[in-house]
Amino acid sequence: AEGAFNFRSPYEFFISRVVKNLHVCLGMDPTNDQFLKRCQSNPAITTACEIVWMGSWRRESMMVIPDMLLPTLMAEANDERLPSFVVDIFESCQFVTEDSIFNSPDLTATPRDFIAFLNCYRHLYSQKRDTLLNNAKRMEGGLGKLLE
Repeated sequence: AEGAFNFRSPYEFFISRVVKNLHVCLGMDPTNDQFLKRCQSNPAITTACEIVWMGSWRRESMMVIPDMLLPTLMAEANDERLPSFVVDIFESCQFVTEDSIFNSPDLTATPRDFIAFLNCYRHLYSQKRDTLLNNAKRMEGGLGKLLE
């Protein structure tokens, strides 16, 4: 149970109650020219909020998301075509779900699914990169032993 004695000041208690009990619903139009600027100038909208997307994103908007969510991966890949490839893969999956035999709106790919796809991609990339680096290190060690 949350009590007033767990906080150092009345202000901390007040803030904890606001965070716990305040619910705000924002309606934003992703097709608006100012959408990206507003999201970037208010980072709490994307970092501290639960986002429920209605509808779909434009391709241009989707091309920006990998740079925002995968900055390290994008720098390592050093390939300007990677965002386009990622969006192409996602759109091909969306096309398959829309034409599937299930034909249910719950089974279509949403922008939230795109973010989950990017997070999964980042996880798989990290795993494979770590495995390759470990194997390269072992190979270098073996070659060093052979040269001795």
